[in-house]
Amino acid sequence: MSVFEQLKRRNVIRVAALYVVVSWLILQVADVMVDAFELPNWGMRLLISILLLGFPLALAFSNSRPKESYASPRYQKALTDDIRVEN
Repeated sequence: MSVFEQLKRRNVIRVAALYVVVSWLILQVADVMVDAFELPNWGMRLLISILLLGFPLALAFSNSRPKESYASPRYQKALTDDIRVEN
C-alpha cells in the first residue's frame, strides 16, 4: 500500500483540505475585521503564523488514532462480539 493510500485511509487528506478551507475563511473574516476595527497590520501576520503552525499539528493529530480503528471489518466484528479470529 502506497503512502498516499495510507494517508487517504487515515483521513489525513480530508483533514488537510478541511484545514485549508477553514483557514481561508478565517483569514477572509479577519481581513474585513482588521479594516473595520483599524487593527494593526501585525495582527494579520500573527494570525497567518498561527494558522501555518497549526497545520502540521492538525495533520499529526489526524494521523494518530487508535490502531484498532484501522483493523479489518472482520476483526472489528470479532472485537465487538468477543470472538477469537483464526487466521
